[in-house]
Amino acid sequence: MNIKSEITFVIVSLESVNNLKKCIKNIGANYKIIIAENSNNSKIKDELESSFENVECILLGTNYGYATAANKGISCVKTKYAFLINADMEIYENQ
Repeated sequence: MNIKSEITFVIVSLESVNNLKKCIKNIGANYKIIIAENSNNSKIKDELESSFENVECILLGTNYGYATAANKGISCVKTKYAFLINADMEIYENQ
């Protein structure tokens, strides 16, 4: 089995669209990505999910803060492993 299919990246965000787009592009299309968005901004969800097939954006409705948002994002992971990162982190597929 391909290890890439066993990993989901979880990214906590608060309306950080530009950082998210850069981060998602750096990760690449071979991994599942869940965005735990600390807002109720459906435009962000629509934009990210329509731009990236491997992204699921979960709107939390309010700013719960980092830890609660991270836990909510991780609870949606269906793969064997979750990799929690920040939206401003630069991670590349070949690392």
